[in-house]
Amino acid sequence: MRLLGKDYTMEDTATFETIANIKLSDNTEFSVVSIIGHWKDNLGSFGSNKCYGTLEKKEKITLYLDVLCEKESEKGKIITRGGREKSLQEAGEGYIKIIDATKDYKSLLNTSCKYAVSYFENNLQFITKCNVDKSILNKIKNNL
Repeated sequence: MRLLGKDYTMEDTATFETIANIKLSDNTEFSVVSIIGHWKDNLGSFGSNKCYGTLEKKEKITLYLDVLCEKESEKGKIITRGGREKSLQEAGEGYIKIIDATKDYKSLLNTSCKYAVSYFENNLQFITKCNVDKSILNKIKNNL
């Protein structure tokens, strides 16, 4: 068994889509968005990812993003909520919290994490790092 650090890391690749949009006269936009793709973690698990939420932006600045995401693998589900504020649309950093989890991921419940995201057209990549106790990482790894 390999030694595990204190970070639980997830890497996502996805497609960003604006479902509906309202634009104000000052160029502020309010949108309902989806982020659909796949993910993998540093413990060898992988699966599908879907997120839905709201985005407020003005020109190329994300003023506020709030999304709910469901990551699913054969080992269970991880549900997160989070977003970011006042950052460039093409890249940025944000936060999430694991608000629900099933099966092998239950020990991650209520974990707070940080992520970094970058965009190319409507494609995005983001890496999420959650600082968790080493015993939790080992418990998840042993279940996988």
